[in-house]
Amino acid sequence: MHETSEYLFVVDFLTKKTRPGPCEKVQPPSEDVRKLLVSKFARGGSDQDAIINDKKNEHCLIRPYLGRRKKDWGDTNRSTFFSLRNFPLHLDRMIELGLNVHSYAKVIAEGLAFLHWVARIDANDVEFVLARSRPTSHSHPNSPFDTIIFGPHSMWIIDFDCCDPITMDETGAATAAECFWRNDPYYPRPGSADGFDTELWSAFKDHYLKLANAGGPEATYEAGCHCGYIGLSVALSPPLPKHEVINCNCSICRRGGYLLVYPAYEKVSWHNDSDKRVSRYQFNTKARDHMFCPKCGASIGIDFARVWPEAPRYGISVRQFNNIDLDSLQYMKLDGLHNAEPAVDLSGKEIDPRAGEAPASSS
Repeated sequence: MHETSEYLFVVDFLTKKTRPGPCEKVQPPSEDVRKLLVSKFARGGSDQDAIINDKKNEHCLIRPYLGRRKKDWGDTNRSTFFSLRNFPLHLDRMIELGLNVHSYAKVIAEGLAFLHWVARIDANDVEFVLARSRPTSHSHPNSPFDTIIFGPHSMWIIDFDCCDPITMDETGAATAAECFWRNDPYYPRPGSADGFDTELWSAFKDHYLKLANAGGPEATYEAGCHCGYIGLSVALSPPLPKHEVINCNCSICRRGGYLLVYPAYEKVSWHNDSDKRVSRYQFNTKARDHMFCPKCGASIGIDFARVWPEAPRYGISVRQFNNIDLDSLQYMKLDGLHNAEPAVDLSGKEIDPRAGEAPASSS
């Protein structure tokens, strides 16, 4: 699977020990879709106009429960209360609406495979929701979906606050499996007596395994400092320029000139023990090592090993790549100054000579 910098940078904020950084609002389905859900599934006797006009129901996200049928689960709400917030759309209801559940299953399989095998987190308690598509080129190639019943829409993954890193071994696989069963039934389930459900599980499973075992195109880039004292090579998948580069505006990234990609440790080869010669700087939380050449001062990047010890990564600045046209690359701008706690603007701040440190800021 491709390790795009856009997602890998976000992964640094996804463990429950860290406040999420980059944020984006998921836009709810259109009013026509909300009216459809109310007309189809609100109980008899419900005031459908009141439900539609309730401002709270404008914040509608649809949870596609491919692993549960409404008729099997029963009716747990005996009142006439009906809410569109976090609306559970069970498999049998999706089939009734004529939605392509196999397409949903494949996209969910791809999202889960990415979280497990690229981001290397357990996907604990994440949510898959159907909502309006993002109006940019960043949308998944199999999304947005475009159906007569729902119109154009996309699958989103939200709520990473309970996720933890996993190791790439049997222990990590067991943790991922436990989280799979503990989560809400977004995923098709094995062992069903229903032939359709069994076939849907097979499609989901086969697509997940295909993606987990697939390796995308990869290219290796030579990099180093200005004076040649530090040298390294970095393997990226997909290669530049498709591999997005993070351009963060937090104080230390802006002042250090960082334009970062995020390869795993095993994708970086340090030449002639350069990793032992590179100088390291820690600040504030001292959770990250900012690496630079002790001779010429060129900023190499960031070592995130203490942030994510189970699956360590570097942030390597593409400014140090040899023979790279920076204008040809794809950049993702990140507002780390306002979203990556404890980042603050240090403009005009001076070091406290007694403490030997400037005021608290991003690390």
